[in-house]
Amino acid sequence: MRLTRTIVIALALVALLVLPVSPALAQDNPTPAPPAATEILPPTPLNGQGSFAQNCAPCHGATGQGDGPSASGLSVPPTALGDRATMANRSPQDWFSITKNGNMARMMPPWGGRLSDQEIWDTVAYAWSLGATQDEVDQGRAVYEVNCASCHGADGKPAQPGVPDLTDFAATSAASNAAWDQVVSQGKGAMPGFGGKLSEAEQRAAVTYARTLSLAGPLFRAPLTGGTGVISGTISNATTGQPAPNLSVELGIFDQASQLETRTTTTDAQGRYEFAALPTDSTLAFAVRTTYPENVPYSSDFVSFEEGETTINLPVLVYETTDDPSGVRAERVHYIMEFDAGRALVAELVLLSLDGDRAFVGDGNHVLRFPLPPGVQSLNVNDEEMGGRFVQTETGFVDRLPLTPGQNTRQIVLRYALPFDGTNLDFERSLPYPASNVNALISDLGRRTLKRTNPCASA
Repeated sequence: MRLTRTIVIALALVALLVLPVSPALAQDNPTPAPPAATEILPPTPLNGQGSFAQNCAPCHGATGQGDGPSASGLSVPPTALGDRATMANRSPQDWFSITKNGNMARMMPPWGGRLSDQEIWDTVAYAWSLGATQDEVDQGRAVYEVNCASCHGADGKPAQPGVPDLTDFAATSAASNAAWDQVVSQGKGAMPGFGGKLSEAEQRAAVTYARTLSLAGPLFRAPLTGGTGVISGTISNATTGQPAPNLSVELGIFDQASQLETRTTTTDAQGRYEFAALPTDSTLAFAVRTTYPENVPYSSDFVSFEEGETTINLPVLVYETTDDPSGVRAERVHYIMEFDAGRALVAELVLLSLDGDRAFVGDGNHVLRFPLPPGVQSLNVNDEEMGGRFVQTETGFVDRLPLTPGQNTRQIVLRYALPFDGTNLDFERSLPYPASNVNALISDLGRRTLKRTNPCASA
């Protein structure tokens, strides 16, 4: 069993200084020079899915519509990578160069120092796939087989002399979709135009399919099939020490960035559950979830099957509840601040623990309360939309998710802007829970004066 837990303890505090926005994949930029030949590597789009989710979706959105949680904090709108028309006027090589070299004037950092060329190509290919669908690829294949394969070959290898090799990614990545669309519609040289024979949708679909012939992997994951894998375990009540019978249990099946499928079952009298006939593909991750007593969620770590492995034991602990907050404590609190044009840009990291053997549920609606300084703007908590799990109040915000017992069981990362006039800023923070370790990192003080009134804080 391979543990693939993805909760990150943000000890690399410098990463939080990108406030109040996150890096984007690609913004509009003057057309860059194409990459060197050694960089033109056939990509695998699905391998770029995780990189896109982590590095690009905060600005560009999970589906590439330019609507990520950090988009509103940008001075320029993120490029809608999921819009085919937006992507069409640049070649894959252009998008690679923009991503690798960046364009800081439009808040696009260079990723060449953090991702390898292959990782960038995979990420760009995944971003490009957001403007396509499996139905379009299937339609394009049918159009290609009837109208294109006789010259270009069934697999993209030329069937006649002088025909371009559609499997040569170094060549195909140099041309934009707009250029290909024009050639398909109007023809070029010995190639006839299909504008009078095929609809615009059919032409676009054929271009989309032709693009896939030079990739190292498919645009989309095939539907999951059954296998020999078995995931089982026991749901136990850690408060009473007894098994938890008759609980609904859900198994989530995930790829690098999204949930692909769910399956459900119920625990038996001994609290046992089992999911059989699972795919053992090592690129998939699995997690078990349940709720107890009613609306308190619990889940296992993410796990994957190792090569040759067919069984995984995945126990889950649940707890009785309490409304007593006395066991809640902050293991670490980090305050990070920099200044820009009359605003303090603040990031806070709070790691919470809960003593005892019961889950803390607060008043049944609001669980954890976090006060904020007056005048806070652009509040972002854990990159989630406000109004769901997190609710902003007149004095701060609340977290509505129950807190389970254990050390560092909750991580809260919040970012906000705090306007101020003149050269002085009084910044006072408080937390309604005891804190073991409090740090403050203040960037670019200049002539500003830092006064520490919390004897527990270090800066």
